[in-house]
Amino acid sequence: MAVLVVALPAGTATATGGTGREARALAAGQVDCGPGTPAMPESRDAFFDTLAGLNGTDGFEAYTEFELVRSQSLLEVQVGDFDRSKRQRTERTVELLWTFRRAYACRETGEFGAALSTANESAEIAAALRESGGGQLGVLADLALTRFYRSLGSELLNRAERLERTPDRIEALQQAAIAFRRGEATERFSRVSVRLDRVRRTYRADMAVYNESVGTATAFLEGCRDCTAPLDALRTHREGTFDVFIEARAVSGETAVARETAATHNLDERVQRAESLGSRLSAVVRALGLAAGGAMVGATVVLGLFAAVIAGRLAAWRRDVEASRLGDVVLVGEMLDG
Repeated sequence: MAVLVVALPAGTATATGGTGREARALAAGQVDCGPGTPAMPESRDAFFDTLAGLNGTDGFEAYTEFELVRSQSLLEVQVGDFDRSKRQRTERTVELLWTFRRAYACRETGEFGAALSTANESAEIAAALRESGGGQLGVLADLALTRFYRSLGSELLNRAERLERTPDRIEALQQAAIAFRRGEATERFSRVSVRLDRVRRTYRADMAVYNESVGTATAFLEGCRDCTAPLDALRTHREGTFDVFIEARAVSGETAVARETAATHNLDERVQRAESLGSRLSAVVRALGLAAGGAMVGATVVLGLFAAVIAGRLAAWRRDVEASRLGDVVLVGEMLDG
């Protein structure tokens, strides 16, 4: 492969640095981290102006391979006929530079997901550029993108460490794994993939527990008729009130587990859902507890009355027995006296 020798502009930074011009451009609204791209130039002069205007871009200063791509394409535009093949190759080069500039800007502003997706666009354009005769330019872009992916993977991994909400952490780990894979960082990709699998399995298992608990609580509340007022519960469930009360307490305990599970993963909406169900169940448990207590008091009173009746009858029976015995003694005495 021939070696391209081009002069880099003054002030070019190393692969890990930058001059800050891109950040100032972002603040001024000249470069954004959105999906849009400028209108493609239509003439040789317009392409020259576009490529020249990209001089000094922070992303190209940090990843000098893209500055080489820009400089080489700028020279190619000025030399020879600007035929259809060269125009198509230049369009892809400009699109490649634009997308990478946006990917770099997204990473610098902390929009790592957008940076990853835009870098993927750059990789696809680089592949198309190699197929259209721009093999050297595509290779240079691939070298830069490999380093960019590795750096982005590290940023995403650090972000995952800071995230408290588990679904967000899973998403960041997924993106980090993709970035390391595309950056050919095999060892780091493997480590992140193992961690991602562990976090995802734990989360899925916990959400299965949560969903089952919430489903049980919801079904109980929907099926428990007249359970919010003690008298209504007692009239409806009668002798089964105590059993319903025990079931309500068990279901209430499950909602507490669901709340703790959701809180562990910082799922605020799910925590609120479990708390709402728990609050409703607490009211039901109180009402059923009073109803069950009333039922027990009533049963105690009935048993007391029954016991009093039995005791009264036993006392009368004893009196009758004593009277009978006394009568027998008198009768025997009279017979002896006679």
